[in-house]
Amino acid sequence: MQRDGFKTLRNRVKVGPHPSVPLRIVLPLAELHEEVTATNSQGQLSRDATENADIITLDRQTLDSLPALDNDVVRAVTEMLGPGSGGWGGAILIVDGVMASEVGVPASAIQEVRINQNPYSAEYSAPGKNRIEIITKNGSSDYHGSLETSFRDYRLDARNAFADTRPPERLSLFDGYFSGPLGKSKKTTFQVSASQKRDDRQVIVYAQVPSGTLIENFANPQSSTYFLGG
Repeated sequence: MQRDGFKTLRNRVKVGPHPSVPLRIVLPLAELHEEVTATNSQGQLSRDATENADIITLDRQTLDSLPALDNDVVRAVTEMLGPGSGGWGGAILIVDGVMASEVGVPASAIQEVRINQNPYSAEYSAPGKNRIEIITKNGSSDYHGSLETSFRDYRLDARNAFADTRPPERLSLFDGYFSGPLGKSKKTTFQVSASQKRDDRQVIVYAQVPSGTLIENFANPQSSTYFLGG
């Protein structure tokens, strides 16, 4: 016997010439299935711990429009971290799944930056809002690249109030990326990126010494070069 909302019932019935007691048939209820779908403005939510709703994801297009001074991506996204990120040790930096003390790759090689991914993962010593996770680019099946240069000179700076003369500071920055297929194959690709930063900065000393007031500019040049290939 079968009816909507109930399970199918099968039972043996003995038929004979003599009357018998009435046959009582009780159909068991069908199984009840419920499904709840939660969505937000970006679409359906996921139960995966690495796809929590308040994750901050900056793709390459967003990074290109981010006001990053001197291509310092970490400094630019620090304001998006949790309130405790400035405490002892600062924020934790993860580059391609490996903890690092600095980015160590050219800014043009960064594909995506994530903050607060999998907030309470036991893999890391800090919660997600105190982690900056950087993912680098993969090779492309088509040739493309980018080149960025910038230059600053002290002649365009205002004089520091504590300096006797404007310190002759200069900054030059180069950042390039190139990727494409190897030979005729679209499956085998390569990518190379390089950056160089030279900052001819100076330290201004304004102090009172026994002979009077000391005002001097001392050179403190800094430079960094990064190269990434694969």
